[in-house]
Amino acid sequence: MAGSILGDVSRIPWGSLSSADGNSSAVPGLLGKLAWSDLETAKIALDDLQMLIYRDSTGVDESTSITIPFLWDIAAARRDSVSAEIISMFSDMLQNDSAQRAQKASRRPHGYEHAVRWELACHRNIISGLSTAVELKRIGKGDLVRQADRIAELIRLRISKDGP
Repeated sequence: MAGSILGDVSRIPWGSLSSADGNSSAVPGLLGKLAWSDLETAKIALDDLQMLIYRDSTGVDESTSITIPFLWDIAAARRDSVSAEIISMFSDMLQNDSAQRAQKASRRPHGYEHAVRWELACHRNIISGLSTAVELKRIGKGDLVRQADRIAELIRLRISKDGP
């Protein structure tokens, strides 16, 4: 099981995808550390990954939505405080419509097309993890249960507002 959660990671052209650091070539290594390292190393990897894919907790990049399914798999496999932190990041992302708001407020809305597309793709990939969130809520403990419950509720609200 441990090897299968990142089985498709090598199929992604990470070096050609944008991130807060320029390109996303560091993402696969960070995902590996996150998936298979001890708790302390995994938390450091998550912090580093978050700086790449969700800069300053305000915006997403091209690589963010592609990374989310891998993060859902890691959260489901780990079932620990790292999983809770991943899900907390998802909650922040799902509530963040900064690109869409900037596009609406701009006199040049076409300049935000890529960012809005990336943001919406992230939201869709987070929403697709609803069954994982429900399962983690059922089997988890402590903060993981709270975070899983929170994201499940946010996903349900988003679906009721925007549709599936």
